[in-house]
Amino acid sequence: MTCCKKSIGLLIIRIGFGAFFLMGGITKLMNPEMADMIGGAAHGIGLTFLPTNVWFWLAAGGEVLAWLTFLLGIFLPLGSLLAVIIMLVAFFGAHNGNMQEGMSALAFLIASLGLWFAGPGKYSLKALCCKWNNN
Repeated sequence: MTCCKKSIGLLIIRIGFGAFFLMGGITKLMNPEMADMIGGAAHGIGLTFLPTNVWFWLAAGGEVLAWLTFLLGIFLPLGSLLAVIIMLVAFFGAHNGNMQEGMSALAFLIASLGLWFAGPGKYSLKALCCKWNNN
């Protein structure tokens, strides 16, 4: 498989999963009543060092930031780490580690880990910046 095909595949994954993170983040931001649910999930797994509304803003903002890093392909390890943490809290906190209920959280977690290790590919802002620096 050529590098071009791999990079197109990574671009499709980045855009697709990034869009889902954006929709999730915007849904949370548009429904502030979700703060108790999200904060309760974090507190349910022992993350009680922050108030529930802070966990809400971290989750919603983290999803939007993950979307931005996935879309642009710059700072992808940071966005992937945010996504992994958010999905771990979602799986164990909101879904109580139940495979049936938390399957989507696990899928997002696995995709985020894959992007973390694979990198953004050739079609990204990072690749463009590296190309400019080499000229």
